[in-house]
Amino acid sequence: MAAPNQSAVYLSTSINRAVDTIWEELTEVLKEAGVSYTQNASKRIFTLANGSRIWVSGIENKKQANKIRGRIRRTALVCIDEAQDWPTELLRYTYQVVIWPTLADVGGRTILGGTGTAPRGFWFEHTRKPEVSVHRWTMFENTRGVSDAAAVLTKAIADKGIEVIDLTHIIETGAVDLDSEIAQEYFCRFVAGQKQIFHLTRAKNTYDPAKLPGGTWYYVIGIDPGTVDKFAIVVWGWTDASPKLYLRAYEAVSGLGTGEAIAMVMRYVEKFPPVALVSDPATGGAAYVIDLQDRFGLPAEAAEKDGKVSAVLTMRDAIRRGEVLIPEAELPEDETQPQGEFARTLQTPEWDVTQVQKSLKGHMPDLVDAALYGYRKARPFDYVPPATPETEEERVRRRLYEVSAERQRAVDEILGVFNAA
Repeated sequence: MAAPNQSAVYLSTSINRAVDTIWEELTEVLKEAGVSYTQNASKRIFTLANGSRIWVSGIENKKQANKIRGRIRRTALVCIDEAQDWPTELLRYTYQVVIWPTLADVGGRTILGGTGTAPRGFWFEHTRKPEVSVHRWTMFENTRGVSDAAAVLTKAIADKGIEVIDLTHIIETGAVDLDSEIAQEYFCRFVAGQKQIFHLTRAKNTYDPAKLPGGTWYYVIGIDPGTVDKFAIVVWGWTDASPKLYLRAYEAVSGLGTGEAIAMVMRYVEKFPPVALVSDPATGGAAYVIDLQDRFGLPAEAAEKDGKVSAVLTMRDAIRRGEVLIPEAELPEDETQPQGEFARTLQTPEWDVTQVQKSLKGHMPDLVDAALYGYRKARPFDYVPPATPETEEERVRRRLYEVSAERQRAVDEILGVFNAA
């Protein structure tokens, strides 16, 4: 009502979901506020007495997103709801390409709302932007919609077969150490869930590039030519002075021609001379392997693609154990800052919800494929733990054992000669 002849838009993951979520509530709110309005149920539009409109709709794909561009005029507010359920690229496209430009004429604003997810994707990244005002609330603050939040939470935990020992502690910690789905849905926390494959932590999986270990370094370069999005290259390095595998460099670029792609690879070869260079041979990737072998004499070969799920599990567990390290700038200490492209992309792949640890969900990003190809070739490492200095007590015991063994050998030789005679 404060913005005559302007619009407010409510968007969800589908038209039906949007209508089911907000239509009746909008009707109640307008009546309670004493605002005169007319409604067009077929077009899902409320028209207020001052000429402003409230439009309720949904977006399921880019085609639908593009259709609403011309319909959003003089828009003061766009609410994008259930952000956790939008495909991340569709949410990014809708917000950056469709919504944001339409707000310029009247200086409109946006509200994104939803529950928590795994710490990745556009929804998570958006809440970390310094220019975004973040507001959190849970069902414990929702006194209008939830009559007994503690009872609801207790039953949700019990339904998962989890024993509730200290409900107060669970509420205070947001259930982050109890169950990922409870933490996401009931406390709006961004925590890794069962479906997410790779999960990085700053404590276990980062290193300071200024403090790399010494020793002899070896490098493997993984390449994915990028049939879906980008030409990706990842450089893994390891040294005989450390048991860890280090991400030394990476890049993912769209729209490269063959010559440009080869030039890009050679830049990394010059900086990180590889013991092996592996490329996805599918859909033209074999040409890169042949070119790098014949023209440049590089140790190029086709990447191993069989047993991909097993390889994913192996790399996932190495990450969990802290054996795989990436530059610390990829995972900023301040969680409000955006993650690096590699960290963000690596945490994108998910398991098929019905085949966890057995089947991957959809296409794996090219940068992740390149990392996986290189990882499979980089192992095993050449690291040998240094010998522990011998104490004086250990030296004496070792010498006594050696003397005893020498005496036993002498006795055996004498007895052998006697028996032979």
